[in-house]
Amino acid sequence: MTNTQGVGLRGEQAACATTLVAGVGNLFLGDDGFGSEVVRALSARPLPEHVKVADFGTRAWDLLLEVARGYERVILVDAHPAGLAPGSVRVFEASLPHDVEVSGAPLQRSMHELRPHDVLSWLQAEGAPLPRLQVVGCEPESFGEPELGRVGLSSAVSAAVPRAVRLVCELLNAESPHA
Repeated sequence: MTNTQGVGLRGEQAACATTLVAGVGNLFLGDDGFGSEVVRALSARPLPEHVKVADFGTRAWDLLLEVARGYERVILVDAHPAGLAPGSVRVFEASLPHDVEVSGAPLQRSMHELRPHDVLSWLQAEGAPLPRLQVVGCEPESFGEPELGRVGLSSAVSAAVPRAVRLVCELLNAESPHA
């Protein structure tokens, strides 16, 4: 695993790490815990020194502050409804839409409302460099009952965790700045 120390906030490089793999989601809302499960599985594997893997859960501000340390690339792992079959995993690039108004106060949002371009917008407003942002998203099947939630992934999303781990590893190997 990598050195996880970071320095500064305005684009100063996180010590040694140039790529952040960030799991996000709520373990108490069923398939929303997908990102956490994927980074847990990744943490048990040997990874390149330039990679930091972390579970941010629902801590949006912690994620923003970590990304602001100056990573070249961020891979965000999350449940991502896209109208596909439950358990479908996809990778896509996130970018700052041209019509997004940049402001210094992004985030009167929870992690559930935080969109990848919100992270980029806030970084741009703060004068921090924008990382390449890739999302590994899994189509959820269920978040549980609206008032109760649910602990644990559905079988379709649980079966997708090893596929997502392989995808993240392929992304890390495909464009490793230190390869």
